[in-house]
Amino acid sequence: MGLLRREAADYQTQDLGCVKCKQVASGHLRTLCGLCGGALVNTRRPEAAVRRLTVYRNLAAFHGMEVLGEVAGWLLGEAPGEGGEGGDGGR
Repeated sequence: MGLLRREAADYQTQDLGCVKCKQVASGHLRTLCGLCGGALVNTRRPEAAVRRLTVYRNLAAFHGMEVLGEVAGWLLGEAPGEGGEGGDGGR
C-alpha cells in the first residue's frame, strides 16, 4: 500500500517543465514559462502512471489482495468491483 500511495503522490506533485527551453517551472499555478513563454507540461507522462497502477491492480487480483486492488482501481478511475482489463486472467 505504501508503494501505491507514493506512486500516486509522486504523480500528483510532479514538476512542470517548459516545452521550449526545458526548464522546470518555479512559479505555482502558471500555464506559461516565466523565461521564454513556452507552454508548461507534466514531466511524467500519464500513460506511464496508468501502466504502473495497472500492474499494481493486476498483481493484487492475482494474489487476492482485495484492498490493494480496490485502491489501485480507484486511482485508475474504475468503479468498485469493475476490475478493468487483465483482472484475474481467467483463472
